[in-house]
Amino acid sequence: SLGVEHYNLFKAKDLGLLIVDKEEFLSRRKNPEIYTNECLEILEFLASEVLNRAALLSAILGYSSIANLFSEKSVFNIALDSRLAREMPYFWERFQAWTKEITPEGKSAKLHLLKPIEAEGGSVSIPMIGVARALDSL
Repeated sequence: SLGVEHYNLFKAKDLGLLIVDKEEFLSRRKNPEIYTNECLEILEFLASEVLNRAALLSAILGYSSIANLFSEKSVFNIALDSRLAREMPYFWERFQAWTKEITPEGKSAKLHLLKPIEAEGGSVSIPMIGVARALDSL
C-alpha cells in the first residue's frame, strides 16, 4: 500500500497544473502511476473550484478597497503583486472576470498585475510604487 503520505505532496503550483498541464503535474509526482484519468479529472475539477473561489474572494477584497470611492470617481486601476496570479493563469482569468462582474454598471475597476522593483538590498513593493507614483503626480 502506498499510504496517505503520497497524496499530501501538493503545492500551490500543482493546482494550476491540474488545469493547464497534467503532464507537468504528473512529472512532479513521486508516484505518477497512482493518478488515473478518473482521478485527474476529479482533481482538475476540485482545483478549478478552489481557484475560482479564491479568485472570487480576492475580487471581493480588491473591490472593497475602492467601493466607498465610487461616488467620487468611476474608473479605478488596482495594482497587484500576486505570485498566485502570475503562476496560475486560470486564477488570474477568474480574478479579472469576478472583479468585472461585481463592479457596478457604469463603473470600472481594472486589475494590473505588477512585479516589485528589484533594488540593491531588497525590493520596492507594489504599494510603495503606488505611493511614489501618487507623490510624483502631485
